[in-house]
Amino acid sequence: MVSNLEKILLTNIGQLYQNADDYNVQIYVGQEPNIQMFRAHSVILRTRSAYFRAALSEIWAKTDGNMITLRKPNISPIVFDAILKYIYTGSIPLEEMNIRINYILLIVAADELALTDLIDYIQAHIIKKESELLRRNLVEFLRISSRHEACRLLHSHCEELVCQNPDEFFKQEVLANLDQYILVNLLKKDLFNMEEVEIWENVIKWGIARSSRLDEDISEWTPEDFLELEENIAAFIPHIRFFAIPGPEFIEKIWPYEKVLPKKLKDDLIKFHVLSMPPQGAKIVVPRRKYFDSNIIGVEHFEQLASWIDKKKEPYPFGKSPYEFRLLMRGDRDGLDDVKEFQRRCSKRGPTIIVIEVKGSER
Repeated sequence: MVSNLEKILLTNIGQLYQNADDYNVQIYVGQEPNIQMFRAHSVILRTRSAYFRAALSEIWAKTDGNMITLRKPNISPIVFDAILKYIYTGSIPLEEMNIRINYILLIVAADELALTDLIDYIQAHIIKKESELLRRNLVEFLRISSRHEACRLLHSHCEELVCQNPDEFFKQEVLANLDQYILVNLLKKDLFNMEEVEIWENVIKWGIARSSRLDEDISEWTPEDFLELEENIAAFIPHIRFFAIPGPEFIEKIWPYEKVLPKKLKDDLIKFHVLSMPPQGAKIVVPRRKYFDSNIIGVEHFEQLASWIDKKKEPYPFGKSPYEFRLLMRGDRDGLDDVKEFQRRCSKRGPTIIVIEVKGSER
């Protein structure tokens, strides 16, 4: 608990942000035609930021009389203004619109200025209070967070969102902008709430979108077109569980693109589907774990249920639940009026959980 004396001290230091007359640092931020000059105190900057401790040292600082001059052309004035206010006052108005639309730039700038506490605070705020904004811009948040080690909490959360609802993720128009290695890392995960054949279809769409000349209608493709697609998706092939895709879907969805598959894999797939010969070597055959569809509960609720079973205070992290939940009966699919049907489906099936939603409420 902060005492009144401590509050007064923080308030007095915060007043230096706008009401001081002894600044000794001037920082030019932004690029033409939007350059803005900010004034600050070196002692405040050095105390709050490891970056400024180095930049304002005798070795690196450029002085003109008693004034030190710095330039930060890669940070926008709006973002730097918010960061400078945080440095002086310990607060930042994350709810303001001009800040909300610059979350990503704010994180990148905070990382550059070595403000680790601020990065953690922004990440926690986005995860807890900006779920809708995060979902709408998931590709961009995933891309930026993957490039900054300090953003690993946000990046992990973005990966969880993708695995929970990959359909929504793959529909985003900017998906083609996502770096290949990010998608590859996602496909390495065992918990991915999508059928394997759908994963394949989306990989194909991504590979086509990465090319300016490939069309989704492959009937007129040349050998060069297939070669380009093969190069685009080669890194994904080892992580797609082809042998978990049923025969009819294999013929309809996979085989039209057989030219992009490695010869050994193609031969093994033919033997598997035509001759029922099991694949040789270390092939991934086991289907991915998926959560069943529900209109009542989501993926996070399964982790919560698992933690209650084990009497844990905190829910299991995404994908770390030791239990596999299987849907036995669902009201909108199987009905709710037949007691005998309920007994037939649910009796003697081991431990079961019944989830009921109160009609007309969110409980």
